[in-house]
Amino acid sequence: MDIKTQIKLRRKILRCITKHESGCWIWNKRSRSKGYAQISFQLDGRTRYTSPHRLAYILFRNRMDLMTDKKMFVCHKCDNKDCVNPNHMFVGDWLENAMDDVLRNPKVSKGFMIKITELYRKKHGIHKSVIIRRLVNAPRPIKPHPY
Repeated sequence: MDIKTQIKLRRKILRCITKHESGCWIWNKRSRSKGYAQISFQLDGRTRYTSPHRLAYILFRNRMDLMTDKKMFVCHKCDNKDCVNPNHMFVGDWLENAMDDVLRNPKVSKGFMIKITELYRKKHGIHKSVIIRRLVNAPRPIKPHPY
């Protein structure tokens, strides 16, 4: 992606946000059924679609490798699906994204938690008791005020 296209897309993103006192950059455009918005843009003569938080992270963090790597997720630290602030994001694979969901969401089913814990243990070689301790002692995110 050339620098002109990057600048144009950054401006497009910044025109569509409201900066919230929590630090979140709230996406003002319509969201899809699962709560995540979608943004379209031209690249190599084709129309591409992605989530605005993913595109913002790619552009503002200069992570062009994520344009083609669909195995890596751009995850929210702030648990606000409307947030596109790249400082509120981190990159992780499916397992890290699922583990983050387990850590942050007290309503996750016990079966899902057990499955994710086991997969995480196998991938990282961490003993199950250490993971469970992390789950129990994990700080819950502070939810921003409704806007």
